[in-house]
Amino acid sequence: MKSERRHELQHNALLEWLTQTGQSVKPYLNVVLLVLVAVLLGLVGYKWMSTQSAGKEAKAWDSVFAAISKDDTAQLDQTIEDYPKTIAAQWAAIIAGDMQLASGCQDLFATKATAADQFQKAQDKYTFALEHASKSEIRERATYGLARTYEAMAGTRQSQADLERAKEEYQKIVENWPEGAFAKAAQARLDALSQASTLEFYDALAAWEPRSAITSPQGLDNLNIPFDKPEGGLDVGGTPKQFFDDIPKKIDAALEKPDEGAPAEGAEKAAPEPDSTEAPAMPAATGDKPADSETKPVE
Repeated sequence: MKSERRHELQHNALLEWLTQTGQSVKPYLNVVLLVLVAVLLGLVGYKWMSTQSAGKEAKAWDSVFAAISKDDTAQLDQTIEDYPKTIAAQWAAIIAGDMQLASGCQDLFATKATAADQFQKAQDKYTFALEHASKSEIRERATYGLARTYEAMAGTRQSQADLERAKEEYQKIVENWPEGAFAKAAQARLDALSQASTLEFYDALAAWEPRSAITSPQGLDNLNIPFDKPEGGLDVGGTPKQFFDDIPKKIDAALEKPDEGAPAEGAEKAAPEPDSTEAPAMPAATGDKPADSETKPVE
């Protein structure tokens, strides 16, 4: 009996609390309903935007992969413009920067103005990736690309500022990502840029102007310039200035060497071999008869 009475009292207390709460909430019922509707719409909108974002991300990656397969920087630029807020666009900027940096390095020994233009485009791409990066690995990769670009720029103009900025970017990689994929490479470049021989190399490269483009190179096919060999080039421990000084000599030697089997330009053609079927030439007349091939005995 006591148990039933206890349940009855609890039921009445709960009913009383609900009644009081309902009366206190009633003036704000419309506001509460509006809040609930807003939350519901927000959840629906978030779901829709997430779906749309996933669709854009997928389309952006499709565009990136298509551009890579064709080595097309213009399509990468279009991907960045069409999907600027996607992760794919950030990677597209890094990939385009890598392509333009490589193209600039090739143009550096042909036309420095073209090389400088490519380096500037690469710098813009890496900067875009850094400004919009949503992941640490993207910032790390873009920083490393930017450091390489500043170092390459030092070959197009006589300015130590480019090398100093390159060192700053390499230092960021070593400090911010000490266990990252590019930490050792960045430290190696810092060590190289602290050597006097490397600075002399960049001074010589900046002062050097390439010759006009060669439209019909002869003998250049076999010219081996070891850019990627440790005994020369930009690698640590090499002798970059000596290597750089030898390049014009090698090119001159290749240009001066005529093609095998072809006469040198301006040289006279060799006289044709005499035909074995023709009669031998008669000796020139001297007024005397030619001596007999055999001496007659004296009678």
